[in-house]
Amino acid sequence: NAPTIVVSTTPSLPALPGQLIIASVRADAWSGMASIAVELRQGEGQPWQSIDLDTAGRYRFTPDAPGLIDIRVTATDRDGFAAVDTHTVRIKDPADTAAPHLAWAGAFTGSNAASQPVGVTALTELQAQIVEAQLMGWRVQIAPVGVDTWQTLASADTAAIAANQDIPFANLDPKNFANGVYQ
Repeated sequence: NAPTIVVSTTPSLPALPGQLIIASVRADAWSGMASIAVELRQGEGQPWQSIDLDTAGRYRFTPDAPGLIDIRVTATDRDGFAAVDTHTVRIKDPADTAAPHLAWAGAFTGSNAASQPVGVTALTELQAQIVEAQLMGWRVQIAPVGVDTWQTLASADTAAIAANQDIPFANLDPKNFANGVYQ
């Protein structure tokens, strides 16, 4: 019975610093809405700030730096049911014009699709070098060669951080896989 919340932004794609963003907030419930509270946070770990919507349920803002801006909406209906939704607005770095760089590190250093497979006979830490100006996350998956059934070994979501380092992803234990060649 909790209220339904929808937050949409214009533009809906990642915006640039200095670009006007319009956030529209809507909430609905069976018994009607009693209150809608909206807060804004400019970067993870920063304090939440209450914001006021205009009469059409919109808030206009112009970010001045790349990163993530969170909009948190708390809606309470007339029966006392409440819901909370957080919408993240991405602000891209105009200087970030390069694709992410990814290369195996550690036991798999130098490996690629054209090289000889690496034999794994004992517990092995998977590492990769990642270079990216605004890393939003990563996922490491494995599948037998020729099969399109991928298993996620590890993943992480990050808050648009700058990365230029070797990252340990997961431990690969050959005991958990049938003998064979994997990608």
